[in-house]
Amino acid sequence: MTLPPVTALHVADNLEAERFAAELTCNRRAAGWPPPAILRPGDSTPVSAHEVVALPGADLDLVNADSVISLTVGPGLDTALLIPGAGQPDGRGDYQLTAAAIGRLRAAEELALQTQPRVALLSGWAGGTSGRTEAVLLHERWSLPEIPVLLEPAARTSAGNAVCASALLAPLSGVRRLVVVSSWGNALRDRLLLQIATCHTHLRTGQHIVFGRAHTATLRPGIVGLWSIPRHVGAARALLRGSGS
Repeated sequence: MTLPPVTALHVADNLEAERFAAELTCNRRAAGWPPPAILRPGDSTPVSAHEVVALPGADLDLVNADSVISLTVGPGLDTALLIPGAGQPDGRGDYQLTAAAIGRLRAAEELALQTQPRVALLSGWAGGTSGRTEAVLLHERWSLPEIPVLLEPAARTSAGNAVCASALLAPLSGVRRLVVVSSWGNALRDRLLLQIATCHTHLRTGQHIVFGRAHTATLRPGIVGLWSIPRHVGAARALLRGSGS
């Protein structure tokens, strides 16, 4: 199992922090990752968890974090980018990113430079044997250290990308718009899935479509998968519910 850099996630208030930490815990359990810790004002013991949800007033010096992500309401855009991963066998029994997934990542970086999102969500599970998730593989290629990144390692399908992203971001008042970066062949399915996943949340949705030959391979699953949307959405929600028990 390969984990991301140690991250402190700064959340607006107690209620948001508790809800966000609960959703983050469900997501991490579904992926087989350790759960986050919560850092509160007045805590004085150094925190060794890999991810820490920090309340306002908490002493971030207690966290030896590689990055601090602010998810509070504040200056700047209130948008999150969702970048779905996709893998294929690498010939050695493990997974590597597809050309389409790499293309989406590069397009997301260009979009992030233009729009300065609050956070980029890299999404996808571990399809190979090494435990390196598609989210981690995307993170290894992410080239913008100035743009905060949150990994989502539980999603196994396009529906999972949308459902897991919505579950993580819905508790946060500092994120109000979720934009999915889609290959053109899968664009219709991605848009429908995101609308379904966020329909009972405060999140508004958007889409950035990526064109090019590398994305042609997404056309067939993008069309055939339309008939599987209810089943895949139900499976993704069940995965998170099961991880919360």
